Amino acid sequence: MRILDPLVLARLRTLRFDLRRHRAEGHLGGRHRSLRRGFSQEFAEHRAYAPGDELKSIDWKVYARTDRLFVKDNHEEKSLKTYVLADASGSMGYRGRGPETKWEAARRLALCAAWLVAEQGDAAGLVTFDTRPRDFLPPRRSREHLELMDERLYAAVPGGETDLGGVLASVAEGLPRSSLIILVSDLLGAAARVIETVRAFRARRHRVYALQVLDPEERDFSIDGPLALESLE
Repeated sequence: MRILDPLVLARLRTLRFDLRRHRAEGHLGGRHRSLRRGFSQEFAEHRAYAPGDELKSIDWKVYARTDRLFVKDNHEEKSLKTYVLADASGSMGYRGRGPETKWEAARRLALCAAWLVAEQGDAAGLVTFDTRPRDFLPPRRSREHLELMDERLYAAVPGGETDLGGVLASVAEGLPRSSLIILVSDLLGAAARVIETVRAFRARRHRVYALQVLDPEERDFSIDGPLALESLE
């Protein structure tokens, strides 16, 4: 990978997303454990047998000890679809006194998030955008897909204006229910519209994480003296 060096990958192996509260949907089994019950290999609890339960779910070892019928529940494992949205608008090209632009930091953060999701056996996809979606890679579960995401992020050049609310609304129309959205952006835009769109995401049972990337000079504005400001967008 060009964006993630061996040191970063080594640090990532000690981290994981805690997504247990997010109910995944789909027919593919991953290592993400949902809150539903199912027939995976990970034991959840015993409960009393009730008419209609499948006979194969009865724990016969418990029956032999107690002479009572109990059903063995397991945590259902589903593949969680995650969409990483990376803001590649012009403002992301800003660099203050640091060694890299906001975009360089953001693309590394986006790929780290995708890597963590994929390492848990779930599917990660990518959307880069400015006023509209640019690249779109649907969620997949493979190292080859992460390599492709790395190529797209490395090749992308920040530029253009920002329409964060419009992009979120556009992306939301095509997502399956109960997806995970990880937004990596400086969040410079119409805040009211962004909040409205995020609420629409949540109404469709999506979970949204926003990772804001700002240069320290943008946050603190510790610049003195006369200034000539030029918009990057």
